[in-house]
Amino acid sequence: MAAASSAVRSITRVRVYSRTPERAKAFCEANAPLLGVPLEPAESVEGALDSADIVITVTTAREPIVSGAMLKPGMHLNAVGANSLARRELDTHAVARCDRIFVDDVQQARIEAAELVIPIEVRR
Repeated sequence: MAAASSAVRSITRVRVYSRTPERAKAFCEANAPLLGVPLEPAESVEGALDSADIVITVTTAREPIVSGAMLKPGMHLNAVGANSLARRELDTHAVARCDRIFVDDVQQARIEAAELVIPIEVRR
């Protein structure tokens, strides 16, 4: 995902967070040569998002790891890991703060995107 983002944006640094610090470090070491920019392990989700312009989540989290309070205006957010109603990377406030939301398949998102389904249900 970082490589795809760097095709359209100037990426100068990537911070990586994992619940397992060793995995974050290994990911950074393996992928820094591929991206050609420094990859740095972050000690927390907040640390990874601090001063970020682009945020990409690719997790199997069952509970939100990114809250709306962590986001800043103009930030680009790609949440791609949660692919069932039992998984959720973003809390309701994070979704509510988005100016635009894009999905690859609207019908499928209504079935499996908990990040979108739950806020819609809460509003009803």
